[in-house]
Formats: sequence, structure tokens, C-alpha cells
Amino acid sequence: MKIWPMCRKNREIPAPEALALLREGEWGVLSITDCDGTPYGVPLNYAFDEDAKTLVFHGALEGRKWAWASPEPEACFTVVAKGEIIPGALTTAYASVMVFGTLVRVQDDVQALNALRFLASRCQPEGADTEKYLANFCGKTAVVLLKIQEVSGKRRDRG
Repeated sequence: MKIWPMCRKNREIPAPEALALLREGEWGVLSITDCDGTPYGVPLNYAFDEDAKTLVFHGALEGRKWAWASPEPEACFTVVAKGEIIPGALTTAYASVMVFGTLVRVQDDVQALNALRFLASRCQPEGADTEKYLANFCGKTAVVLLKIQEVSGKRRDRG
């Protein structure tokens, strides 16, 4: 995977801040090439497992977002944490982070359940009874990890 250098170095944000944006974000767009060679982007919620250096996704067992051209395809996941059009300035204030890596579908049921628990802990309020809910998902939900190779953040402030 070739990682391109950022053209506007003055807008690059340091790695710790990019990781903070990734931790705080709620959703992003997963971009892949499907089995027909067609580019495809799909909005998804996610959980960032910082210790494992992965993003966790879930969805239906079958579908275009999992119809990959190769067993562990390269992918990009983009989170826009802030975006605001600046009237009269022909520009936008923004903060975003892009994650590059490879996708792996979790095959082991125990690992899939643990990944779903992790995702639920990120997406559900404290005290929610997720175990009963998650029990219904076993074997009915695809769990996919994006193994992170590179993280890049960029921002343009309003001023």
C-alpha cells in the first residue's frame, strides 16, 4: 500500500490529535474496491480498538460492502469530525482523519462476539443490557476488522 505524502503540510495534524478524532468520531465512510473492481464507499458506525490497532465494523452477513476483490483487501476509512462552510470565503473549516489498512472478516464466533461487545460498549449508553441483544446476533452478523497501517489527520480552522 502506497501512502501519499500530504500536499498541504500546514494543515496536517499530529498523530495524537488524529487518533483523538478517531476515538471521538461516531461514523465514517469505508471505501473499498468490490469484487467487480468497482470503487464503493459505505457509511458505517465503528469502534476504534486502540490496543489492537483496529477498527471494528458489523453488518449483514452478505452484501456489497463485504464482496471484496481479494481475501484481505486494502481499504480506507474516513471520519469527518467537523465540517463548516465559511460564508463568503469559498472554503470550509474541517477536521478529518483517514485510516488506511486491510480488512479481515472475523470467522471465529467467540472473537466476533467479543468484537460486537466492544462495538456495543462504544455505541450504547452505560447500563444498557447489550448481552441479551448481542445473543441474537451470533451467527447472523458479519464482523469485520480494519487492521490499521496508517492514520492521517488534516484540519482547516475557521480563521
